[in-house]
Amino acid sequence: MNGWEIKNIENIGEVITGSTPKTANSDFWNGTVQFVTPTDITRNRKIMETEKKVTELGVEQGKEIPPNSILVTCIASIGKIAISSERCITNQQINSVIPNEYNDPNYIFYSLLYRRNQLEALAGATTVPIINKKTFSQFKILAAPLPEQHKIAAILTSVDDAIEKMEAIIAQTEKVKKGLMQKFLTQGIGHTKFKQTEIGEIPEEWEVISLGDLSTAKPAYGAGASASSYNTSLPRYIRITDVDQFGRLNNDDPKSIDNESANGYVLSQGDLLFARSGATVGKTYLYNKEDGYCAYAGYLIRFKLDINRVLPEFIFNVTHSNYYYRWVTRMLRAGAQPNINAKEYSSLLVPVPPIKEQTEIVDIITSVDNKITAEHQKLAQLQALKKGLMQVLLTGKVRVKVDEDEVVST
Repeated sequence: MNGWEIKNIENIGEVITGSTPKTANSDFWNGTVQFVTPTDITRNRKIMETEKKVTELGVEQGKEIPPNSILVTCIASIGKIAISSERCITNQQINSVIPNEYNDPNYIFYSLLYRRNQLEALAGATTVPIINKKTFSQFKILAAPLPEQHKIAAILTSVDDAIEKMEAIIAQTEKVKKGLMQKFLTQGIGHTKFKQTEIGEIPEEWEVISLGDLSTAKPAYGAGASASSYNTSLPRYIRITDVDQFGRLNNDDPKSIDNESANGYVLSQGDLLFARSGATVGKTYLYNKEDGYCAYAGYLIRFKLDINRVLPEFIFNVTHSNYYYRWVTRMLRAGAQPNINAKEYSSLLVPVPPIKEQTEIVDIITSVDNKITAEHQKLAQLQALKKGLMQVLLTGKVRVKVDEDEVVST
């Protein structure tokens, strides 16, 4: 490829390993200069804020990094990458690359991001993964001529900007949903008279009933069978890790269970699952037949609700309310291990409006959920676009014309 070269990082720019000023010396801390650690490197391209800052004296104890440098974590959490937005110093877990005048910082950022798996492999399978400065400096990337670097970086940055905007839209819609849920799950629709109950103030017409009393059967623990590779002819095996914080199914790594092992654990419309153990105890998932033929695993508990008294969708929304989160926290404090068993979940008290009002509340919240789903789909499309563009632009499979806004294949 004309003008493209394989280069070591050390030939791209200066490599600097960070260091931490003495924490016991107050003269070094609480200043105005960013002190970057791996926790400050998030999914955003640029470091806009840091948890800690240092003084000018603190800067002198470290190694100053100018704006538009690439920061790469090389100890423990390998391969987190960002660009400095202003002068900063970093801790010793981060190697920084200060690009020379022949390289575009954003292009180098995306090149390292594209090769993150290769970076992780360099660390090896050790207790504390590490890539030393020498090894990192000799890491190779494919460098385009500078004009092409500028164009490629501009294309990928524009997609990243669109991704960040969509993520902000989703966050705002989630905030709106949270506000609606807080209002409707405590005040209902159109009520003027309220009463005090065990769970707080609710409309006079509402009842407070335990989850167990709203169920048509005893809560049931899931199957203890091992998961197998995903097979469309077998039931999908729903595990705790398959459910995200919003109760949606994660399709990144689906698994199956054989038909014999699934017997007695196949889900039906409206079944509500609760995570009973682990770091995400309290998480819930409401089964919908559109999710396909599914069975559930042993760290989940199934409740079958009496649809003549309560809508499963209404209770599912209750399990994403502030009231429910506080209840989970109280229950976990009572035990040494993060665990809530079937009996304890059965004791959960929930507000129960008349069915007609439940339907109205569910319809309103569902309309917002549908908006969030559509926004997530747009986000996924943008992320797929970015991934595809990185694969062809950063490898030279597709060349950009630097004098036109078009891409031509080679």
